[in-house]
Amino acid sequence: MPILTNFIEELYEQIEFTVDDTQCVMQQFGLTPADVLNLCGGIPLPTISGIHVNISSQYAGALTAQVTTDQYQVIRMIDSDIRRINNRIMVVDQEARGMGIGTHLFLNQVQAARYWQFVKLRTYTRAPSPYDDEDKDWQGYYFWANFGFVNTETEEFNQWAITRNLHDTSLSELIQSEEGRNLWRQEGYPWIGEFILDKKHVCSTYLKAYLNRKGIDWP
Repeated sequence: MPILTNFIEELYEQIEFTVDDTQCVMQQFGLTPADVLNLCGGIPLPTISGIHVNISSQYAGALTAQVTTDQYQVIRMIDSDIRRINNRIMVVDQEARGMGIGTHLFLNQVQAARYWQFVKLRTYTRAPSPYDDEDKDWQGYYFWANFGFVNTETEEFNQWAITRNLHDTSLSELIQSEEGRNLWRQEGYPWIGEFILDKKHVCSTYLKAYLNRKGIDWP
């Protein structure tokens, strides 16, 4: 049975929306505040509280949305003109990790983005750095690779692989093995990635492989 990943309807009355759409982007594309929230990943658990959603016009055709809750925060730039969503920040509180929040947010976002006929998701992943604050543990470099994002910086990856005597031709290929995932977790670096939303694209194949490894049944 497919898992339930979105609880926006159950918690809707508890959500505080602040909308400053001076460019009338939502009206232009027929989006409601709930639609924008779903394009950010919806509400991934029924125990989420303190939900604040701030939506503003980035420029004509684009919105910036920030979702802040008691367990996580995300910031997305939704460009309806070029049909792309930039995933700028996702931070899950330390005590809330391991509950599937990041996974459910992404699955909800993919489903909503496909419904609204977006073409791709884009992100700049981050990795741990000795210069970060102690409470920051950036894992996007590993997280998004597992979820099927493809690395757009192929030359940099090829050089990284060559120095390690690897024969993998892409980051996506590397992490299909347990050995490759362990190596990337230990030695990976920040990169720019894209998830192409066409179900026939290899991104969906990699996402399905990840869900199968985790035993997650998702349509």
